[in-house]
Amino acid sequence: MRYKIILLIVLFVGCKPEVQLCLDNLEFVRHKNGLIPPTVTLVFRDERGLIEKAMKNKSFETLFIHSFDKDERLQGYMTPGRYKRTGDLTELYIGINYFEDPSRRRWSKKEVEYFLTKGDIGLIVERDTIIVKKCNK
Repeated sequence: MRYKIILLIVLFVGCKPEVQLCLDNLEFVRHKNGLIPPTVTLVFRDERGLIEKAMKNKSFETLFIHSFDKDERLQGYMTPGRYKRTGDLTELYIGINYFEDPSRRRWSKKEVEYFLTKGDIGLIVERDTIIVKKCNK
């Protein structure tokens, strides 16, 4: 009986899902006047406030998207412009011209959002790369 109780305690303590940082949502916005580059809003579930701390400390260097092919991945590196924190959600706003390049076809909003979420997101904070996956909803 004693072993069963210990086993139950271990199961309850050990089975807590550890979702600390994941991509909750993403939105692509093409601005009407064309003077501002299109914006990608990335919404992260960030329970520990890692992104906010990195932005305040100015240690957040780059963000990259694994959906890009390896030869195009350098064009997918982005420096976050600004952020907004609400509860355990952190929104990053990033300008990206990749989908507006005249040498490529014009992408629809739905195509861009699908493309950006089919791979992981890499956050480079100081000299560490954090791989962020989509949240399980």
